[in-house]
Amino acid sequence: MNMNWFDMAKDHMKVTGITYDKLAEHLGVTRGAVGHWLNGRREPSLKEIAAILDFIGINKVILNSDGTISDIQTLSLSTIDIEPKSQLTTQQKELLALFDNLPSEEADRFLRELKAKSAHFDAIFAEMLAKRGNKAS
Repeated sequence: MNMNWFDMAKDHMKVTGITYDKLAEHLGVTRGAVGHWLNGRREPSLKEIAAILDFIGINKVILNSDGTISDIQTLSLSTIDIEPKSQLTTQQKELLALFDNLPSEEADRFLRELKAKSAHFDAIFAEMLAKRGNKAS
């Protein structure tokens, strides 16, 4: 459920028994400042909002594009994309699987060879660019 951070904070404070006075003392501000923040009359900094939420026990929230927040614990797992999107091609996945099966000494040798080949191809490419640049002049 999306709601303003201060509404979520007030609801959680009621449940946990945290008073405006306790929160103000913890933050080193006046009770009036806390009242203004929690009633939406004034907007604290993001750092102050984070400190408020942390103190009252709300540690994981999602900031929505409309400025509201959602408590991550109340969201269903279907609304959260937990698995990262794979950006590897089939060939890259196959290469990684083969590499993972190599003994560590062989894997190190393979990496050294690939780095050397890559440097060699980079040098050839740079030489070709330089020659073509000279011809274009």
